[in-house]
Amino acid sequence: MNLFGGILILVENPKFRRERPYDLPLVGKSMREWVGLALEDCPFSTTLAYGEDFVASVKDALPDDTRYTVVLYSDTPLIRRRTVLEAVRTIERRGERALRLTRGWVFETEYLRGLTELPGLPRFYLSEEEDFMTCADYHNLALVTEILRQRILAYHMERGVYIVDPSHTYIDGDVVIGEGTTVAPNNILRGRTVLGKNVELQEGNVLDNAVVADGAILTESRVLDSFVGERARIGPRAYVRPGCIVGADCCVGHAVELKKTKLGAGTKVAHLSYLGDCETGENCNIGGGVITANYDGARKYRTVLARHVFVGSNSTLIAPVTLGENAFVAAGSTITENADADALSIARARQVNLDGRSKWR
Repeated sequence: MNLFGGILILVENPKFRRERPYDLPLVGKSMREWVGLALEDCPFSTTLAYGEDFVASVKDALPDDTRYTVVLYSDTPLIRRRTVLEAVRTIERRGERALRLTRGWVFETEYLRGLTELPGLPRFYLSEEEDFMTCADYHNLALVTEILRQRILAYHMERGVYIVDPSHTYIDGDVVIGEGTTVAPNNILRGRTVLGKNVELQEGNVLDNAVVADGAILTESRVLDSFVGERARIGPRAYVRPGCIVGADCCVGHAVELKKTKLGAGTKVAHLSYLGDCETGENCNIGGGVITANYDGARKYRTVLARHVFVGSNSTLIAPVTLGENAFVAAGSTITENADADALSIARARQVNLDGRSKWR
């Protein structure tokens, strides 16, 4: 027999303007998900009830083969497993059949099965009363969010992450950060972002479901649903859109935008370029102002560069196009055809110099 199981009650609160307040997001999870974490290692079910009148509605949801049943509310997202365990041990130690908490209950399961209404018991206060703070309105919601944010930051700092300014750092609950990583002010880490060891997040990054390998350095950039390899350098002000893979030791520089692009190890896209639906081999060099024209108004096409390709500044690669190994594209070229390995591609109008500048004004 399990020591305890749980019931999570979804509370309908008319003070919230949203239809489902228990699904409001708090640092990456809904209120319901935060409360569920306190019951994650025991059998529990979820039911909908109004206020304290929940006895009839939970009868069919009682966990099987459990000695005690813990009833928690979805509007108390600060509740932690250690607080639940303290409540269960308290009722067990006191030998009572029910224990009324600040916001919740612990029942002997068989006793709860026979109830028709809640017993009139005084509240019992535990050592972690902060855990029962409710989200009764948007002001309380902001207070609870801040407490959760500070708990998350403390968790990472205790595990070897250097957060320079916790008051200006925002990390969601599912984010994973490796030991030795440094997080400077004004970084926002969302979703299921994973940072390896010794990553350096300089000021002003936004990472959403990003995976960043060991030793990478990011500055003032956005990385969304993408992978950044070991020792890669991103930014400042780079925009890595969903579906990108940036290989090890790559450089994605100032104001570069990537979209569904795979960069081979050691490739450099230094500044002011757009690569969309593109794949490069290892150690390519993409000059400033290079654009892959991947859309013809109806369909999108891919651009493929083999290893060691050099693309000069202000060139346009009109997809679909493939450049072979060691190909060289002269600056200012508009490439519309494939290039073989070791080819030099020049696709620009010949310069014409005319005398008498004033005549052409």
